[in-house]
Amino acid sequence: MATELTEAEVEALLSETELRLDRVRALYDSYFMGYEKIPPHTLQKDVVRAINQLQHTRVKRTVLKFRIQTLIQRFGQLRTLWARTEREIEEGRYARHRNRAARRDQAVAESGELTAREAQEVEAIRSRLGDEAAEDAKRKRLEGRPQPAGGGAKSAPIAASTEAGEEAAAFLASLGGSPPPAAQTAPDGSEGQSAEGVRGVSADELSSAAARIKFLQQRFGLRQPAVAAAAPPSPPDPTESLYRRLMDTKRSLNEDTSQLDIERFRRSLDKQREAIREKHQCRAVDFDVVVKDGKAYVKPIPRS
Repeated sequence: MATELTEAEVEALLSETELRLDRVRALYDSYFMGYEKIPPHTLQKDVVRAINQLQHTRVKRTVLKFRIQTLIQRFGQLRTLWARTEREIEEGRYARHRNRAARRDQAVAESGELTAREAQEVEAIRSRLGDEAAEDAKRKRLEGRPQPAGGGAKSAPIAASTEAGEEAAAFLASLGGSPPPAAQTAPDGSEGQSAEGVRGVSADELSSAAARIKFLQQRFGLRQPAVAAAAPPSPPDPTESLYRRLMDTKRSLNEDTSQLDIERFRRSLDKQREAIREKHQCRAVDFDVVVKDGKAYVKPIPRS
């Protein structure tokens, strides 16, 4: 049954519902990107109740009717997109989560540790067949690991089992100190060579850092690990997020997306942003994806 609301109450309810929908959409985006742990189902129900109230309200002004209809269409498209993405997550087909899991497994593989699934399998073997069978299964799984990209085994931190090897490793790490004694026991237990007997490296040449490093590498078979500083994670790109929303909305409407390109889209937004700043004398311009006449567009929103 239709309810009676004044025109001001309808406009206020419509504006509040639009803000709630924007909030729900932002929370869903954060959930799909992994920042939120659970989807905002409760807030989505609030939007559903508000839209139902608007649908059963008598509205005379054409402008308000159009805004209500646009809001209903937009919510329906977003709701379909959210449901499809949640279903992909539950079935394990969501591309972003699969890629993240693949990167995590690759990092675990390169670190020489078992993945969570492999650890569970090894523990199951341990409970059935004992420690020896579990250790054998663990060794086989680690031997079957693919090598990291670039070929060869990953460089491990310098380490040696003997006192001489530890001294050499400390020297390579600090690039200082005195060279090791003229003759020491090699890691394999054999008698080592003197400084004079390592490929023509004399005692005088050992005075330079390069010659000392070369001597230690040849003497003990060591090498310095290649340590790369991890770059800090870059913040999410709002333009890229807007581009993905536009693509998803156009696909849900069966629109052609073959002409859309992220770089062309970025340049177009920059031009619109500058033009709107000059026209409205505003400090910032936001953009949102809206549906008009069955087609998806990017709508600029000036911010004072």
